[in-house]
Amino acid sequence: MSNAMVISGGLWLFVQAGETFSVDYMVKESIEASIAKVAECPEVWVKATLGVARRLFSSASSLGNVKVIYSITVPAEDAHSVNIYHSKLKTASLDRWSITISEAVAKVSEMYQPTVTSADLPEIHGLSSASSQTTTPESDRAMAVAEARESSVGITVFLMLISLWTCGHHEEN
Repeated sequence: MSNAMVISGGLWLFVQAGETFSVDYMVKESIEASIAKVAECPEVWVKATLGVARRLFSSASSLGNVKVIYSITVPAEDAHSVNIYHSKLKTASLDRWSITISEAVAKVSEMYQPTVTSADLPEIHGLSSASSQTTTPESDRAMAVAEARESSVGITVFLMLISLWTCGHHEEN
């Protein structure tokens, strides 16, 4: 039996009202739906974290660069398709990303007008099985999904912190 897999990546967006955009839960859901649409995977597999990149010594602006860190947790039973999802993300143009995200976000609010300015290459990570003892296929699946969700959240938070630190480090230099 194969293990669950995680595809992680990041996007940089230029938006109106960056501070509001990054904390709007409906925007977050729209971004997750857009990532799922580009990858052609179920929305429930996608988790995203949004953060505003701030410049030192500047006040909050109505314009902002927003970093989106995402993870797609592909359950073990679908792990054989992880390369297909990865390929769709990797080959998506900035125009495809921008159109998909702006259409989804426009359903929430017209004020944001997001444009994708760059996309990090997505990476595939394997997840180990939560337990070597198995009782039923259902319990194995439930444990693997729970572990995959916990791991993808950890990976997402780690990648977000690294991105925000890197952004701030580059601006200091």
